[in-house]
Amino acid sequence: AGEGGVGFLDTTKMPPAPSASTISVSVLSAPVPTKDLKGSDILKSFNVPTDTAGSYDILSGSGNEDKYLIAFAPKVCDSGGVGAQMGMGFCEYTKVWVTKAKDGIGWVGSASGPEWKVGGTDLKAVRDSFDIAEAAVEVEVQAGE
Repeated sequence: AGEGGVGFLDTTKMPPAPSASTISVSVLSAPVPTKDLKGSDILKSFNVPTDTAGSYDILSGSGNEDKYLIAFAPKVCDSGGVGAQMGMGFCEYTKVWVTKAKDGIGWVGSASGPEWKVGGTDLKAVRDSFDIAEAAVEVEVQAGE
């Protein structure tokens, strides 16, 4: 536990493909917002740096839940046009975060757009299996050392 990231490798694919860029557990920098939700504000609670070069869309979750799925779409698409990716009027997501929080402890996993397409279901399963209460005990032990 503690702060830091660990890569997750999906070994069910041949050759194995990364399903996540990082997975980390940390003490939240601020409570997760429950009103006027913005994806960037939720990520800031998880100590995830954000910028203004695009939008952070909440794909799932609400103020009543302890977990969210947030995706980032840049203002300027990789194809060079503003919102011109494949003629849809918006850019494809380039990064996705899955989060879980409880009692001031946060779990966050991130994946690039291609990684998400390969292993998004796996990353959500890892998040859902993570025990926040167990992590909280470990963080308290580390703080007391």
